[in-house]
Amino acid sequence: MRALDGYVVPGQNFVFGDTQGHIGYSASGRIPLRRPGHSGLYPVPGDGSWDWHGYIPPSQLPRRFDPASGLLATANNRVTRPGYPYELSLEWGDEPYRLERISQLLQARARHDRRSMRAMQQDRVTLLYFELRPMLGKLQPRSALARRWRDRLSAWDGDCSPDSAEATVFQAWYTELSTLPAKETGTLYWNYPRYLLHALREGDPACTARGMSCLEFASRALDQAVDRVGGSPPAWGVLHRAHLAHALLTHTLLGHLTDRSVPFGGGRYTVDVGWYSPRDWSMFHGPSYRQVIDLAEPEKSVFVLAGGQSGNWLSAQYADELPLWQKGGYLPMRRLGYQVAHTLTLVPAKPP
Repeated sequence: MRALDGYVVPGQNFVFGDTQGHIGYSASGRIPLRRPGHSGLYPVPGDGSWDWHGYIPPSQLPRRFDPASGLLATANNRVTRPGYPYELSLEWGDEPYRLERISQLLQARARHDRRSMRAMQQDRVTLLYFELRPMLGKLQPRSALARRWRDRLSAWDGDCSPDSAEATVFQAWYTELSTLPAKETGTLYWNYPRYLLHALREGDPACTARGMSCLEFASRALDQAVDRVGGSPPAWGVLHRAHLAHALLTHTLLGHLTDRSVPFGGGRYTVDVGWYSPRDWSMFHGPSYRQVIDLAEPEKSVFVLAGGQSGNWLSAQYADELPLWQKGGYLPMRRLGYQVAHTLTLVPAKPP
């Protein structure tokens, strides 16, 4: 772990293992120490009174080595424990659902191999659904169609595969649920599952302000979700498409030639992540790179990019990996015996 003491930016989660059976985790990077009252989320005066006063010592960043469980996982989740003396972050990337699902899959078998790791990377089961499922039986939607979908969702397995109509209705229902505090927050979609779950279980002033209970609001939300996606909703991948835009040309007339869009499964809270816009469910964030490293047989390690290695849209390697990435395929990660198609050499300019 000491090898990371000099690591500066960007802040990363490092997990590692060695051939002797040791595993470990370390947060990394220079994390500033701010004065009380300065969260780093908002601007402060530039007169020096709010300047940083050092960095969290590397040895005091969150670290774990050979945990008793024999398991380590990280998925943009909170990595600090209660009582941690420093403010590492106020905006963790996700609820713990992805970490919890990875932990389930790790504990589901005594030994893992490359195949099980690949399956884990592509897992699209949403644990958010299983937290919301007990509420479904309490809902009383107005339409018979919504009541049929309530019963169908209650029997669903939570797998947000791209060909699932249940995933479409569930994500549409959750989207409508997230509008609950729109008036109070000034934000149409309030994507905080813990708040919504608490409201459904315990009630909330936002429901009272609407003149109904929170379960009545959830029932209306299911009616609205079914109205929005239709009585025979499309498969989730039809709506939830991964959009890969060219960094520059997407904003030009050539954008329709350079950009790519493919059906994709998952959601914000699945291991195979797929954040989407609640306005149209188009996916804007996902796994840009996958790899499975076999420490025992490194030559059997695999990887895949979302798109291709070249940024030149005229290159054959611009988007040649996209079909593999979409369908869960991989390429061999060879260190020896690979073919070189092109060589690009970057030479530093001579100082003036």
